[in-house]
Amino acid sequence: MPFWDFHDELHVSTYNGLIYRGERTVIPSELRATTLKTIHSSHQGIHKCKQKARELVFWPGMNKQIEDVVSRCSACLMHRNKPQKEPMIIHPIPSLPWSKVGTDLFEFDNHYFLIMVDYYSNFIEVAELERDTRAATVIKKIKENIARYGVMDILVSDNGPQFSCQEFKDFTRSYGIEHITSSPLHPQSNGLAEKAVQTVKNILKNVQNLEMIYTWVFLIYATPRGILELDLRCSV
Repeated sequence: MPFWDFHDELHVSTYNGLIYRGERTVIPSELRATTLKTIHSSHQGIHKCKQKARELVFWPGMNKQIEDVVSRCSACLMHRNKPQKEPMIIHPIPSLPWSKVGTDLFEFDNHYFLIMVDYYSNFIEVAELERDTRAATVIKKIKENIARYGVMDILVSDNGPQFSCQEFKDFTRSYGIEHITSSPLHPQSNGLAEKAVQTVKNILKNVQNLEMIYTWVFLIYATPRGILELDLRCSV
């Protein structure tokens, strides 16, 4: 039955008694595994192996079996060319402050923090979450910043559970905020927030009195020359 669709193309050679489909030798099932090894002996890709096989041999399902053999070859997997990475698309600079804001979570000294950074001015806001990283707590801290600076047009975040849950989607929808998430496995697409996290962590590491660190409010802003300056003000 597997040969029925092209039975009229099959013929037996009077010279050697082999079955051919056109000029291609029909390989019996007992010899197909050996034939597959021979076809892939040069460890070329799927396309080249198929091209080589189509010139000489045939059996039903041959193309699929070639794909399976090549895709499972350990030598080919080890030395195959890596796909070229797509170039990063730079976020356009907004025309107004607090119009586009990046956000992220980070941990320091067993405490969690929410960071928000303005794409226009590089202004950074840090809110302590202690050990509560639920979406409701993150939303509460974002609302506190909204109360101070207004509702942003665009909010950029990663795909963390706090930002991808339905509760956060409802929040951004109710405030009319366009929520953009970074590409999975490519945190560079939320690079401004990632860089802000590094900056704040370095500041926290350099503060001598760690016991008083959580009583300070950090205000980091960009000068006209682009130099980050730090103003530490006690919150009590």
